[in-house]
Amino acid sequence: MATTHTLIKETRSFRIIKQVIDNLDAGEILHLSDALSLYVHSTTATVFTVPACTDAGVPIDSTDASAIDIPAGESVFNSTAAKAGVIPEGSVPLFMQLYNGSGGESTNFIYIIKRPY
Repeated sequence: MATTHTLIKETRSFRIIKQVIDNLDAGEILHLSDALSLYVHSTTATVFTVPACTDAGVPIDSTDASAIDIPAGESVFNSTAAKAGVIPEGSVPLFMQLYNGSGGESTNFIYIIKRPY
């Protein structure tokens, strides 16, 4: 099965995305400039990365070492073996990408809590 990215639901206060990611592949880059906090549930161990950007600020699809892992820490994803986690308010990167190196297909639900404008 090919890697897919599906918007399940979006309101003024939240957005829910489902990404099904093949083994040794990355999901679509998530644009998070409107995110207050972020929750992810994954069926397999998933690496959470922040992709590199061009000089113009455009994120680069990172399935290699050009991305950096989000570091493990209290109330933040374990960068190498997360199945669920949260990135709290004030810690959400502008862009994020999920990478699946688990040996099988990964289904991920991403819950984005939006900033109130």
